[in-house]
Amino acid sequence: MGAFFKQMDEGYKRKRYPKGSFFEAYTKKTTGNQAAGLVFCAAMAIAALFGAWFCNRQMKNLGEDGEEIGKLLIGLALGIALLMLALCVLQISRMLRGKRKMMELCAKSCGYAMSEIEEFERQALQPDTYVLDLSGGEKLQKAKNAMFGQTEGLLTKDYLCLDPGMHMHVTKISDILAAYMVKNTQTAGTINEGRRVRMTFSYLTLNIISSKGTVDFADCTEQAALELLALLKERAPKLDTHGEELLSERQYYELRDKLLKS
Repeated sequence: MGAFFKQMDEGYKRKRYPKGSFFEAYTKKTTGNQAAGLVFCAAMAIAALFGAWFCNRQMKNLGEDGEEIGKLLIGLALGIALLMLALCVLQISRMLRGKRKMMELCAKSCGYAMSEIEEFERQALQPDTYVLDLSGGEKLQKAKNAMFGQTEGLLTKDYLCLDPGMHMHVTKISDILAAYMVKNTQTAGTINEGRRVRMTFSYLTLNIISSKGTVDFADCTEQAALELLALLKERAPKLDTHGEELLSERQYYELRDKLLKS
């Protein structure tokens, strides 16, 4: 057992999976996220409708030019309201998904038969499953992961789920072709004393490439990534990690494209 990963125990199961099911807990969490999105979209729709009503009431006080602008604003507000209402319907449809539907969607997106996802569900809460804290114990990384919806992953006997948070993905260990540590960069602009300044941010991800043609990734620290790579190589000795080297984005894409084309 590593410094950052622990094996599944009864206390963790009661806390995270009170109904004894990985997908039951995942479905409940995503339903909560959809409910928050529904409230936001409904509020935006109401605000847009109020804006259209207000513009319509003010139309009689406007001149000819103002009337044209008023009609334009009313049309814009009604368009936003319709869009928000459509998103409300979408959010409600997603909220009505049950555990079984979530498992079916996971199977489809990961390229597996339903029986494989059912087997992952069976293995997920077993005592030999590792709970993966990819923040490596660093408070800043943990806060960043939480902010973007990333949660602790799972490594079962036969399956890996890096991030059962915003993008749930399950990969069979025997299907993993490569696991690479990648240094990603992102550039953003800001204004400082009237001048535009470009700022570059770097972050590390562990990227998993499978023979199913799928790619999974999660933010992590280098120490946590190395620990997970060691665990994976124990179960899949032929796994390509490029010598645990920290790759640039360009190096990673070249390796990924070569693997997926072969």
